[in-house]
This record gives sequence, C-alpha cells and structure tokens, in this order.
Amino acid sequence: MDKTLNEAELQQFKQYLKDIPQKYLSYSQLIRDLDQYRLTIEINAQNYRREIRDIQSQLPTEDISFLSSFFDEDCRLFTQQIQADLGYFQHGAALLEKAMTAIQGRVEIEQAESDRTTQSILRDKEEADKVRARNLQNTIAMVGVGLGAAGIGASTAVYIIPEEPTKPISLPFTSNQLHPLTQSLLFSVFCGVVGAIVAGELSYLIQNRSAITGRIFKLFRPSNEKASMLRAEGRRETP
Repeated sequence: MDKTLNEAELQQFKQYLKDIPQKYLSYSQLIRDLDQYRLTIEINAQNYRREIRDIQSQLPTEDISFLSSFFDEDCRLFTQQIQADLGYFQHGAALLEKAMTAIQGRVEIEQAESDRTTQSILRDKEEADKVRARNLQNTIAMVGVGLGAAGIGASTAVYIIPEEPTKPISLPFTSNQLHPLTQSLLFSVFCGVVGAIVAGELSYLIQNRSAITGRIFKLFRPSNEKASMLRAEGRRETP
C-alpha cells in the first residue's frame, strides 16, 4: 500500500540518489573491465590456436594434443564463465538503473507535494498575518476615532449641559440627578463609543467594498434581467 514519505525517509531517498549513481558508475566500470578480460582471453586463445597449428605443421609426426587441451577445455571454460558473469552483472546494472529511476521519480513526486504543502502553509500564514494586520488597523482606527470623538464630546458638553459649579459631587446612587461633571464624562464616553462603532463599520465597509459591491450587483441583476425579458416580450407582441 502506497504511503506518503516522511521527512526522514525523503532525506534517505535523496541520499540514495547521491550514492546510487556513484555505485552504478563503479559497477559499470567493473563490467567493462570484465568484458575487456573476455575479449583479451578470446584474442589470446585465437593466437594460441594459431601457434599450435604452426607447430603442428612444423612437426607433423609429433603428438601435441596436450597443447590443444588448454584451448579446448580451460580456455573455453573461462570464456563461458566470464560470459555468464557478464549476463548476470549486466542484469544487475539494469535493475540498479531502474531502481535509481524509480527513487528519483518518487522523490520528485514527494518533493512536489511537500512544496505544495509548504506553499499552502505559507499562504495560510500570509492570510492570517493580513487578517491580524487588518484587525490591528481597525482597532487603532476605532481607538483613535473613539478618543477623538470623546474629546469632541468633552469639549461640546459645556455647551449642552448647564454648569452648576456650586453643586457638590455626591456619591453614586445617592441622588436622582447626576452632577454636571458626571454628565459631561458620560456624554464624552458615549461620543467615544459611538465614534469607535462608526469607525469600525466604516473600516469594514472600506475593506470589504468589493464583496459588498458584488452582492449588490447580484441583488439587482435578477431585476434587470426580468426587465430585459419584459421589454423583449413587448417588442415581440408589438405588430
């Protein structure tokens, strides 16, 4: 069953990709050397056989069959053994090459998936940072406008609330009428809260104007389409 490689396995496969080409190169050089030995044996065997024929032609009455036994038995055995080893090792080299290709493909797939995951995480982090920055800007704007509105409220309270400098300040809940100073403070706080709320709403409208505009278009689009259909039907009915 196929499974996603973890980071340790991915690094291990990458190490394989570094080691396998070197081993493949060494393996191929050994195969080449072994094949070179086979060719050398065959060439020397042919030369040996030619020399035996020359000796036999010069000594036709002598029995030199013992010299031919090396060529017919030992030399042929060595050549066949080397040929078999070459076939075995060449098959191993092909398997090593296929393994390297398979590992390389798997690593590329895993690396691509890892890159996509990393990019997704970075995008999510970037979006989260934008949201935090936007929220901070909204908070700063709301606090700033609220403080400004509270200051304006405190400045205008003297014109709205009549002053009573001789009236003593009583404890909370001990009088039915608030002291003018308390009224001015509450009016300033009220103005600040209203200013902060208005600033927050304006910030939301400004930051989401594209989405709000799209929603408005969607609301009016059916009406426009219906009006267009009615006008088209009116043209068809007109003789």
